[in-house]
Amino acid sequence: MPTSHQCGKRSQEIDQYISKFNSEKAAALSELRNIIYSAAPDAEEAMGYGMPALKLGKYVVYFAGFKNHMGLFPTSSGIQAFQDQLQNWKFSKGTIQFPYDAKLPKKLIRDIVQFRMNEVRPDFMHELPGPMQRALLSADIWKLTDLKKWNESDVLSLHGVGSSGMKRLKVMMEQQKIEFSKKKIVE
Repeated sequence: MPTSHQCGKRSQEIDQYISKFNSEKAAALSELRNIIYSAAPDAEEAMGYGMPALKLGKYVVYFAGFKNHMGLFPTSSGIQAFQDQLQNWKFSKGTIQFPYDAKLPKKLIRDIVQFRMNEVRPDFMHELPGPMQRALLSADIWKLTDLKKWNESDVLSLHGVGSSGMKRLKVMMEQQKIEFSKKKIVE
């Protein structure tokens, strides 16, 4: 199965991680990968704790291959929120196990990933374009009040920030009576 998908940033490290498994396990891991990332095209791939992961500033979910199963690690909140739907799978406080030969519950996995995306994404980000969300999170801007430290032109200079997203951001800031700094921070 191909590993291509629409993702904020693709990781060759994850390609290499999956390629270390035999073809049957690699195909199953690729399918899990594609399901995960199809639920969150604005996120980026990363490695965390030696496992493939999905990241939107903060880690959303991890997944990994083991001898007899694949693991999805959506944190304890992701498990708790969907515990009633996990009864057909072996799970614990922070992980769900899927046998390699099992038909994956695509909708459930997507729902868990989207739940986690909503947990890690700051509330104001939902109204901004994906590239702008990634740019702000990469600059460690997690709350509207973080923008008080930034000059407007410095935010505009971030890769992924465009004029339409900036207009929406300024409206949100106005509503909260937040202003950009008058000082230029990026030289």
